[in-house]
Amino acid sequence: MAKRQTESSPLSRFAVLVAQLESIVASAHQQPPDPLLCFDLLSALVATIEEESQESIVKWQRKCEDALFSLLVLGARRPVRHLASSAMVRVIAKGDGISVYSRTSSLQGWLADSKRSEPLSCAGVSQCLGQLYHYFGRRIISGLTETANIAAKLMKFHEDFIRQDALQMLENALEGSGPGGASAAYTESFRIIMRLGVSDKAFTVRLMAARCLKTYASIGGPNLGTTELENSMSHCIKALEDPVSSVRDAFAEALGALLALVMNPAGQVNARGKDHPGTAKKLDDILPKYLMSPFTRDSLFSGIHLKYHIPDNELQGYAVQAIDMLQGNASTDAHALLESAGHYPSAAIATLRTMSYLLTTLGEVPSEFKEIIDDTVVAALSHSSLHVRIEAALTMRALAEVDPYFCGWSYFLWCNNIICFEGKCYKWKGEPDK
Repeated sequence: MAKRQTESSPLSRFAVLVAQLESIVASAHQQPPDPLLCFDLLSALVATIEEESQESIVKWQRKCEDALFSLLVLGARRPVRHLASSAMVRVIAKGDGISVYSRTSSLQGWLADSKRSEPLSCAGVSQCLGQLYHYFGRRIISGLTETANIAAKLMKFHEDFIRQDALQMLENALEGSGPGGASAAYTESFRIIMRLGVSDKAFTVRLMAARCLKTYASIGGPNLGTTELENSMSHCIKALEDPVSSVRDAFAEALGALLALVMNPAGQVNARGKDHPGTAKKLDDILPKYLMSPFTRDSLFSGIHLKYHIPDNELQGYAVQAIDMLQGNASTDAHALLESAGHYPSAAIATLRTMSYLLTTLGEVPSEFKEIIDDTVVAALSHSSLHVRIEAALTMRALAEVDPYFCGWSYFLWCNNIICFEGKCYKWKGEPDK
């Protein structure tokens, strides 16, 4: 009698939803699963897992996991893949946690044998595997090497979203596992990020590669030596010129994580989570090299572009010359450069701007430089380039604020030069120069 009552007892809501999911999967060979129906069903399943008791979850856990796995293998759209992966994590977390080992192994095995003709299936299974590593990474860290190899395989797919999901899976695996995995896993992961991810043609893949690099640095940069760190930071600096703003932001964050790692040698780890015994060292001049210089160059680009309306594609060559002169150990003689007839207008502009700053800062004109200023700034007022003449006039204004008498004398000389020049033109051409 008691047995008959047990058999006739109603199923829990969790069991009903699992049965519906099994029905959808079983009939998939006749009719593909409806995305909206799957989305609603999975949303209800995720909410129900939180409400059900552990005993009820454990009773139907195996069937639920198998149905979710089959749905992912069938190939689902991104929202459905996300919900299915979330449901897989939640049912394992609340049910019998021991199944995470067998489920991870089955996902890895399917991805290892997958073909390029199954892009949606690969995306779904890889996303689920990444979610399992994100939440249970420390427990399944022994499979990190296999997961990195799978990511390398998926990076060869032609579809952009597959490569993006592969890197997202790798990021979740690194973040969830931490630095305690096998050395080969981290070596392969870093190779995937730097050789395949950061230079990908799709901006979504580059964006995910930057996030992977940031995560790699945040877990201590396992197996990264001085050369790898410098190469990574140099690439981040180069990526700041990416045409997509979100990619630039992501690489800026990755650069910050790498700089923090380099400035804190104690946080750098080797294989198996061990600290570097003696190879980790703080790189000399790391902040000026990777923070100050790029932004100084960018500031110069922006200043020249806004003030003189020079196209951006011409600024790079100008900036290199200007920065060389602005450095304290530069060997270029700025005054000699202004006096020479064949100097670049961009170099003259940078030199005159520097002189303006120096005059404002010093508050006076040293007596030994007054003659030099006559030969440079006054001469620049008659330069053939309009931009140089504008900058020379601004330098004269700074000179007038510091030493009005000397500026008046210099202005008088310049006016005499103009008058003489006009007189010669009138004599040679028969009319005043306009």
